[in-house]
Amino acid sequence: VTSRFAPNIMLRYRANSGRVDHFDGAIPPARSSMELAGQLCAKPEISSQFKLLDQPAITCRSSLPGQNVRVVLFSLYDSGRKLLLLSLTTAQVRLAADERVLERVASGITACSAVSDTNGTSKMPPCPNGKAW
Repeated sequence: VTSRFAPNIMLRYRANSGRVDHFDGAIPPARSSMELAGQLCAKPEISSQFKLLDQPAITCRSSLPGQNVRVVLFSLYDSGRKLLLLSLTTAQVRLAADERVLERVASGITACSAVSDTNGTSKMPPCPNGKAW
């Protein structure tokens, strides 16, 4: 059985609540996007290429087996209460083209608040009516 690598872009978001690491123990919530990236990445950098939530993105690049690479963009939002990770996993030979796609996806992401979830306490604009945003 041969497994084939498929390039992908993944979006993850959740509350910025801290976490428990098996080696480091309890890790408190990050206070900045750079601190968040530093918790998960050996060498985070401020990107001149990518914007996430209308800010320069904090990025992390890592090599993967089989000439593959991962680029992760990090951001805290909603006054630091939530975090967003956007990642690209691709082959090194496709990196330049796939980064252009990631750049377009990242620049189109905006934050909104479901009023029912925040009781009107969020400083973000309300999300449009609908089942998905």
